[in-house]
Amino acid sequence: TQSRSSAASDVYKRQGLYRERAAALVDAVREHWDPAVEFITPQGGFFLWATLPAGVDTLEVMHRGIEAGAVFVPGAAFTPVEGTHSTLRLAYSFVAAEKLLEGVRRLAPAVNESIDRAR
Repeated sequence: TQSRSSAASDVYKRQGLYRERAAALVDAVREHWDPAVEFITPQGGFFLWATLPAGVDTLEVMHRGIEAGAVFVPGAAFTPVEGTHSTLRLAYSFVAAEKLLEGVRRLAPAVNESIDRAR
C-alpha cells in the first residue's frame, strides 16, 4: 500500500495535470469555437460543460464530430427531458492536452456550422 505522503503527492500531481488539461481545453474552445458557445471554466472535476445557442442540437453535432474523429457526450444524456438539447460535456481528465486541442479542432466545423444555421 502507498504511504500517506506518497498518496498525497500523487493527488497533488494529478491535480496539476488536470488543471493543465482543463486550461488547454478552455484555450482551445475559445480559439476554435464560435464565441456564442458559453461555458464556465472548470475549477476542478473532470469535465467542461458547454451550452450552444438555442436551436443547436448537440446530438446532431456529436454525429458530425464522430465523422470527423472526435466525440463528446451531448447534454441530453443527462436529463430525462425529451427534445433538442444545446448542452454538451467534454472530458479532459484522461486525455493529453495535445489530443484535447486536436479534438476541439476536429469538432470546430460541426459546432460552428450548427451555430451559424441556428442564427
